[in-house]
Amino acid sequence: MIKDFFKNFTLYGLVPVLNKGVGFILIPIYTHYLTPKDFGVQGIFTSFVLLMNYFINLEVYSGVGRYFYECKTLDERKILISTGLIFQLVTTIIVIVIISTNHLFINDILLSSQAYLSIYWIVILTIPFSATYGFFSVLMRYENRPKKFLIVTVLQLFVKLFFIVYFIVFLRTGIIGIFYGQLLGLIVGDSGYFFILRKYFLLKFDISKIKILLKYSLPLVPGLLIIGFEPNISKYIIRTELSIRAVGIYSFALRLVSILVLIGFALKMTWQPFFFENVKKKGSNFSKTKEIYFIFLNIFLFMCAILTLFSKEAVMLVSPKTYWEAANLVGILSLYYTAYNLKDITIIGANYSNKTSQVSYIKFLTVIIITAILYLFVRKYGILIIPVGYATAGIITLLLSMKITKKYLGIQFQWLYTILGFGFIAILNAAIIMFDISLQIRILIFFIFILSWFTLMKYKMSNYDVYLRRIFRLNRAQ
Repeated sequence: MIKDFFKNFTLYGLVPVLNKGVGFILIPIYTHYLTPKDFGVQGIFTSFVLLMNYFINLEVYSGVGRYFYECKTLDERKILISTGLIFQLVTTIIVIVIISTNHLFINDILLSSQAYLSIYWIVILTIPFSATYGFFSVLMRYENRPKKFLIVTVLQLFVKLFFIVYFIVFLRTGIIGIFYGQLLGLIVGDSGYFFILRKYFLLKFDISKIKILLKYSLPLVPGLLIIGFEPNISKYIIRTELSIRAVGIYSFALRLVSILVLIGFALKMTWQPFFFENVKKKGSNFSKTKEIYFIFLNIFLFMCAILTLFSKEAVMLVSPKTYWEAANLVGILSLYYTAYNLKDITIIGANYSNKTSQVSYIKFLTVIIITAILYLFVRKYGILIIPVGYATAGIITLLLSMKITKKYLGIQFQWLYTILGFGFIAILNAAIIMFDISLQIRILIFFIFILSWFTLMKYKMSNYDVYLRRIFRLNRAQ
């Protein structure tokens, strides 16, 4: 199972990461041609696109994936997929009409300025292509057409990368060039996927199928919309309590931890489809889930340590001085994205048991914690409180998702090892922020960390929680 999973992870997870990694690749160009305020505007519009995608998709494509393997014939799959796509086209029209007719009001909420209204209209054009691309990408995973999937993904990436560089560097269009490039890339990607998947598309809408899809997806929608609203609310609080520039510094820090975001996206694209497919073939076999979690936990903690120890050098390498204050945010943000990514594995119990309302509760709690911390403390403590709020919410909800999956599937994840790992990275972040630790000392810490980490891997301590609990019990007994 583990070997098969990583084969799927490499193809259907890491390949799309190339597309989403454009922002990471272009960091030196962005920081040279864009100001922190430009970064803030781009971050605000990107969060808005994500939120609109949630309103359009309503997680129906997840329902399509959930029941894809349960369709016994090709005709049944065609009806399922066509129904889901037609439903999404209807929601797309509704959303576009609303945000177009209320463009002045929405743009004012986002930026309190009409100076970026031209970008808003490009964003509106981008939204339907972005939503459709998400639907097609998930469908390609279930269709299992790896070569064609790779060709379209790479082509879409090349087009987007080429035009972003062309508009920003050569035409000097500024921030709007990013959205031009994204739009053109999405058009190419959608066209390629549509051609490959055309056999599934019929002008047929089945009421019984949409009821099945909505029964699965609607309990997920509140949580998804909350998660979609969260970055918009957070950026609104940061913009009003601090400035658009602060949003830009935060958005830039997000770019630097985007390697975690990208791997997390790859995990999200791979894990649930693989889990359902494997269970369908082998029955209720969850034995390797815990081991897969442990592998990714160590991968992410290892990357957190690197980002924490060398964030200062990374920021100075790719950006001018106006961005350097982002260095203190990088390590703490890496904790949040580690917890956020791992939650895709640990929440599988709710998804498999069709208790998808539990997923919404978890996401709702995440947003409540983040919003409360930002609202109460961002003005007093400044930009540093942003990643602290996110990391706090991420860790709490990760532990709760472990509890949910233990309840429904009986899987006991390594929660104690998880807490100690997160605690170590948190302490490391605090030390680096509070004290001016030299590069030589940080390199020494890194090698000590590597030595300790390889020692754990050598002895295959995937059941490390057992040893830790024994130690704690022994200490209490003494």
